[in-house]
Amino acid sequence: MTNDCSSRPDTETIATEISCLKTFITYILKALNQADAGRAILNMEKEILAMQDPKQAEVFQRIIEQIKTAYRS
Repeated sequence: MTNDCSSRPDTETIATEISCLKTFITYILKALNQADAGRAILNMEKEILAMQDPKQAEVFQRIIEQIKTAYRS
């Protein structure tokens, strides 16, 4: 990949970038048909269940819940 997708090291910028990515993913899921979007979410939920680190799984689950809520709106 030749595009520069680097982030600035400050946490506020990174948090804003993450919010942007969550919104972008939500719009991508909305652009897919309902079956494919549902399958993608189910696959992520399976990944979360298989995670060894409970803190990481909790963060991922919270993000998936945010995306699901935005997807339904």
